[in-house]
Amino acid sequence: MNVGAAALSVTVALLCGFAGARYFVGPGKGGPERVLAVAVGALLALGASGVGYAAHLVLHLPWAVPLAVLALLSAAGLRAQPGALGGPGWHDPYPQRLQGALWAISLLALAVFVGLLLEHHYRWPEGGYDAWAIWNSRARFLARGGEATAFWPGNVQADYPFLVPSIVAQGFVLASGGQGEPFAVPGVVAGAFAILTALLLFGVVSRLRGVTTGAVAVGLLVTVPGFFYYAWAQYMDEAEGAFLLAACAALVLALRAPPGDRARLLSMAGLSGGLAAWCKNDGALHLCALGAALLLPRRTPELLARRLRDLAAFAAGAAPLVLLLAVYKLRLAPPNVLVSGQGAQSLARALNGGRYLQIIRYFAGTVIDFETWALTLAAMLIGSALVWRARPHGAPVRALGAVLGLSLLGIFAVYLLTPFELGWHLDTSANRLLLQLLPAALLWLALGLGPGAATPDPLLAVDKTGEAGV
Repeated sequence: MNVGAAALSVTVALLCGFAGARYFVGPGKGGPERVLAVAVGALLALGASGVGYAAHLVLHLPWAVPLAVLALLSAAGLRAQPGALGGPGWHDPYPQRLQGALWAISLLALAVFVGLLLEHHYRWPEGGYDAWAIWNSRARFLARGGEATAFWPGNVQADYPFLVPSIVAQGFVLASGGQGEPFAVPGVVAGAFAILTALLLFGVVSRLRGVTTGAVAVGLLVTVPGFFYYAWAQYMDEAEGAFLLAACAALVLALRAPPGDRARLLSMAGLSGGLAAWCKNDGALHLCALGAALLLPRRTPELLARRLRDLAAFAAGAAPLVLLLAVYKLRLAPPNVLVSGQGAQSLARALNGGRYLQIIRYFAGTVIDFETWALTLAAMLIGSALVWRARPHGAPVRALGAVLGLSLLGIFAVYLLTPFELGWHLDTSANRLLLQLLPAALLWLALGLGPGAATPDPLLAVDKTGEAGV
């Protein structure tokens, strides 16, 4: 990897981010739309930077070829004329004094989060074990031109996708002029994903439930101890959670958008879900959950036909990244230890009732894991019960709830079938998998419980299919 190629990659990525933000958000000029555009644009720019380099390695193409394709797609996005995000949004119903107090608390929480993140990155720039042993190690191989070594089967988790290590590798080259690997680069990338997650959550919740509710959602996110820890530790779960949140935001906005903009936003949901799949293997699980949620529920044949059209639009956005990921898995990645040669053993584990009880007990205990979650999980469970009790909800709330439910079922299945010692596997990964879902879960709770949740959106009167909006 050389400086010129990395600089060109970043330039094209910025163009992709600008075009993607415009295509996602449309011509909206309100504060929430601007925040949403900044967060989406920055995430898509990071994703484009990593995917362009991944395509160069996986497809054995000159780096200029995927960059040219990304530039052409950006030009097409800039030429499109997307509509504005539908509906007027919700005004804050809170009393003025309460608004001020909630904003002050949330801003203070965000300031403390950023300050502690900077302090921890300064004192311990190498991050946690997985950062220096897996992700940043792979980034160093890529920056030094050791692509073959980066995917050597003897490396830890060598089969994992490498979106974020590709971004970090380009940062190494640009920050040092190709002469080193500054410790600050991985921390900056990890911190950027954490901050962009908060901005994206604020933007979409503010657009749908008011800016004060958006501030409260961000305050809840940044006060979760685990969210701070994994941002400092430079694990890939925060990046995956950011792209999953972008996909869920696009899904929610699509299901309340006018028909002309529905397919556009669903394709952006597929694209964001595909980027999540390129962060870690778990991302493929969330991508499948997003697609499956579009088919639920099927109350009438007419509604099913529309859901199939929705799924086709979603698949169109995800397909290029899924195909690239499939080529990587077949061409470069070693077999995954969770599924390779496990046939009969997996069946035996699935029939072992003790494993079910052990997993359920573990997750029940996680609710009171104060060190990682404080009181957040317990509060969210209570909130989930209130959302369930407050039915009926519109399609966006139901679809987002289905995404979260299907992802949790998939996580349960992973632990049920894991060939590793079950207690060890739960101890070392369960909190991280749940934290991937945290931003999307906060979005779901804001939609289900936030001000205006019981009020029909005037844009979304029940249509002839019987499907209501938010």
